[in-house]
Amino acid sequence: MREFDLKAAQGGIAAGRAFVLGRGSGEKAVGTKDAETELSRFQDAVDDLEQELSAAAAGSGGDGAAIYEAERMLLRDERFLGETRRLIREEGVSAAEAVRRTGDALAEELAGSDNSYIRQRSEDEKGIA
Repeated sequence: MREFDLKAAQGGIAAGRAFVLGRGSGEKAVGTKDAETELSRFQDAVDDLEQELSAAAAGSGGDGAAIYEAERMLLRDERFLGETRRLIREEGVSAAEAVRRTGDALAEELAGSDNSYIRQRSEDEKGIA
């Protein structure tokens, strides 16, 4: 097991497995068959993450459960899902790259809000992506 010395970007609690990921490579899925494979990978990842968030919420309680439920709502947002699928189908990007682009765009939009609560949700969007 590797250990990391990390600094929190935001206060609060965290529970669950951690993964070290790089930014998307921008790798393109080529052709309809590959796009369909990428769409399937995306849907599998959404389903898996939703189950993990549900389990984390059930094991938390209080504010922790509310945070996980809010993240589940962001995960199932039709704008997030629809734009990610569109990028995979129409631009032929990988599922990972489509999620990164969509998450970044939605987070930027939230960060530009006049409402401070909505601006704070920008970080939640980045967490889902």
